[in-house]
Order: sequence, then C-alpha cells, then structure tokens
Amino acid sequence: MISSFFGKAKPVHYVIIAVLLFTLFFAANWFASSEKQIWDIVLKWTPLFFVSLLSVYVLDFLGHKNALVDKNSYSIFLFILFVAWFPETQIQPLILTSNLMILLASRRLISLKSQRNKKMKLFDATFWITIGALVFFWSSFGFVLVASALILYSISDVKNWVIPLISVMCVLVILMAYNVVLDQELLRYIVEDRSYSFDFTPFNNLKSILSLSLLLTFTLWSLVYYIGLIGAKPKSLRASFIYVLIWLLVALLIVVFVPNKSNSVLLFLFAPISIIITNYLETISKKWYRELILVVFMLVPIINLML
Repeated sequence: MISSFFGKAKPVHYVIIAVLLFTLFFAANWFASSEKQIWDIVLKWTPLFFVSLLSVYVLDFLGHKNALVDKNSYSIFLFILFVAWFPETQIQPLILTSNLMILLASRRLISLKSQRNKKMKLFDATFWITIGALVFFWSSFGFVLVASALILYSISDVKNWVIPLISVMCVLVILMAYNVVLDQELLRYIVEDRSYSFDFTPFNNLKSILSLSLLLTFTLWSLVYYIGLIGAKPKSLRASFIYVLIWLLVALLIVVFVPNKSNSVLLFLFAPISIIITNYLETISKKWYRELILVVFMLVPIINLML
C-alpha cells in the first residue's frame, strides 16, 4: 500500500511530506529547546523550517529533472523517514543551511550534462558551496563536487576551470566587505573554526547504533545494485549517477572530520543515500518485498521512541 502510494509522483505527496516534516521539525526543536513558549519557538524556527522544506523539494527536483530516479516520490519519502530516525538533524541551523547549499550546488552541477550555460552553472554551484563552507567549515569538502563535475562532464576548457576560482573570490570579497563594515569578528571565527576530530563516541548509544546500523546495511546493499545499474544507463546519464557516489563520499568525509560529532551532521548523508536506495527500490519486482522495506523503515522511529 505504501509503496504503491508513493510509487507514482503526485502533487498530494508534497503536501504530505510538508506536514510530516513540519511535525518532525517542530517536535525536535520543542524537546531540544529550553524555551517552552510555543509562539517563541514558532517565530524563531519557522524560517529554518522553510530551509529544511526547501532542501526536500530541491532533492525531488534534482532527482526527477536529471532522471536520477523514476517518476515516484520514494526519494523524498526516504529523506523524511531518515529525519524521523535522526530528528536531531533538524535542530542545527548551520548544518541545515549548509546542507541546502550543497543541494543547490548539486542541482547546478548535475545539470552540466546538457553542456549549456556551463560558466553560469559552475559559478552558481561554487558560490553555493562557498557560502555553505563559510556557514559550516567542513562542508568545504563540497569543492570536490565541483572538480568532479568538471571531469565527469568532460569540461576541458581552461576558462571554465577558472570560473569556480572567480566565484570563490567574489564571495570572499563580499565577506571581507561585511567584516569591515559590520562584524570585525566574523572573519576570525571562520578562519579559526577548522578543528577536526575522529572521536565517534557521541554515536555510542542504543538509538544511534540501531539507526546507523540499519542505514549502513541498506546503503551498502543498495550500493551493490546502484553501481551495477550505472553500466545499464544511457551514456548521457552515467556521469550523473557517478556524481551521486562522489556526493556520498563527500558527505562521509564531512561526518568523519567534523569535530563536534552528533546525529545532526548525518543530514549530509540523507540526500545521496535517498537517491541510491530509491534506485534499489525501483529494481524490486516483488511488491511485497518493497512494501516490507518501507514498513521496516517506518518502524525504526517508533522503536527509537520506546528505547
């Protein structure tokens, strides 16, 4: 029933996804906040909710527009389920914002397959990633995505390789102007916020272990099928599917290097994993098996509540 409902993209899915995200977002922030006045939370967190909601819709647009997934809503439904597994991903403004920047950049980079407006797309993508890196330093691994896109889409013109550097310089000029006029400490904060840590003990609790184990298991299993599918895809789409693999690697690097580890940083993994698992679900011919997977995914947050 669930697999059939989300098996074909419909406008009503966007409404359902928005309602689910709204519930998860404000519940997570309600329990995490010391402020228990409902209107204080609404006024403070509503703008950030729209950042999170926009991330979901950008993922949906990116997947369908570039034929990374079929005409279904599995990818955004999986994204919401992962948020339910790790509601802490909705309480960190910097991570939410930086993740949106990477999604916006990926939208532009994957569209390079058309070979049209290359300079503008490269400038925009690098601009978004630079903003994301300023907001959350370790998302600077996103620059790997720009370099990868240049190689994957066979963009060999030296002028196009210079565009990302120009984009970074533009952001830095704006930043320096802001620093001089309004905030003398901003640049110092960005420069100094470069610590890293390989301490994973924050994940050493029953809820995180359960959810992470299931996420890792399904991701690895789906990767086997996903990688096998790449060769069967039209040549024009293969680069985009490989890009998603690199995107997943970049997200893993962010999780590994970030100093203050928590479930919040796992948000960077959700978009590429959602695309990869969606491709696996699309290969399943047995409806009951696909249904079983989605039911198991839906049970995880319920089990977490009981732990």
